[in-house]
Amino acid sequence: MNHIFTANKSFPVPDGTWVAPLLGPNVSEGGRTIWMDGFNMARGEIPAGIHSKIHVHPVVTQVTWVQSGKLTVKMKDPHSGEPYELNLTSGQAVLTEPGTFFQLVNSSKESCHVLYIVHPAFLFEVNAKGDVTYNDAIVLEEDWKSLAQKNWRIPQLANVETIKARRSAAAERLKTTSFSVTLF
Repeated sequence: MNHIFTANKSFPVPDGTWVAPLLGPNVSEGGRTIWMDGFNMARGEIPAGIHSKIHVHPVVTQVTWVQSGKLTVKMKDPHSGEPYELNLTSGQAVLTEPGTFFQLVNSSKESCHVLYIVHPAFLFEVNAKGDVTYNDAIVLEEDWKSLAQKNWRIPQLANVETIKARRSAAAERLKTTSFSVTLF
């Protein structure tokens, strides 16, 4: 593909961080729309002192690569008994697999800038009224202690097949809709 992609304007996402789409599904660049569902890339910013809400991606795998600053990623993956923390600095990355609870924590006094690479492409659908109609992330209000008390079982993850069907329907809508925001 003979095309240079430029990051779009940053916007706040439901977990409390900021994202600027770069490459992914239904990207509009130079008056043309390109549909790519294989993966996407976005720049992210976690401002100083920010702890994102805990969230989980039921379907997608995400690489979070720190471009500048420091970041702690707290995770509880399906294979670990307890949550753990990974402390990242510039040039380091972490992989978050589907079904992993995670939180991005910037305890420093400087913003942390990251690059998100997600497979398959992260879908975030907004209708013409501005309402979120589909989000590949399940953003939680619970803290780590209450999730542990629930034995990591939350109603939003009860049926992954239903989530995959909703995701598929959202992808079909996004292929034909110009007002939807489709990148993470």
